[in-house]
Amino acid sequence: MATRVQKDQAIAELIGEIKATNVLYLTDASSMDAQSTSNLRRACNAGGIRMKVVKNTLLQKAMEGIENKDYSALFPTLVGQTAILFAEKGNAPAKMIQAFRKKGTKPALKGAWIDEAVFIGDDQMAILANLKGKEELIGDIIALLQSPIKNVIWIAARRRWPEDLGASQDARIPSQLTRPNSLRFHVISFSQLSNNPARWQTSKHLATNSYPSL
Repeated sequence: MATRVQKDQAIAELIGEIKATNVLYLTDASSMDAQSTSNLRRACNAGGIRMKVVKNTLLQKAMEGIENKDYSALFPTLVGQTAILFAEKGNAPAKMIQAFRKKGTKPALKGAWIDEAVFIGDDQMAILANLKGKEELIGDIIALLQSPIKNVIWIAARRRWPEDLGASQDARIPSQLTRPNSLRFHVISFSQLSNNPARWQTSKHLATNSYPSL
């Protein structure tokens, strides 16, 4: 049995590891035999992912000890065996798990924390695998800003909206755009997304719903 000093050391080590990353997955690899576990570790290493089996109580204490970051949404998943996957790219662990599970059902995803966005449950795997990295995200933002939405931004800057324009020009402007503040909110959101790739999917959905031309 670990002593209090050993537990404190383990918690401090976890705090340092969690603070050092913006991407962590919580997985369940229970019922995997020794050979499968070894294969999983090799797959992680090949994909630039680090795997660590942890005690749930120590992991929760470590997460609670990190200031300015809220991991509490993950606490209900801390049951049974837990293995953390640390990575640099948000979608790397999901893609690795998908490939690994072509021959089985484990590891199962309990939850993930990516740039402060939380994903709970194994059914989030496809979403996580399709997340884009910062470089891809920046490219998408540039493409959006170079798309027909430029016409909308130009009109918003001049505070001219469909009701102020002739009928021939209205066709270029989505009917939902009736408030400058609404457009300004989404433009600001696009400019901030490069620092938080995991929120791109949600923001893109909102933008698409607001501006059908996107």
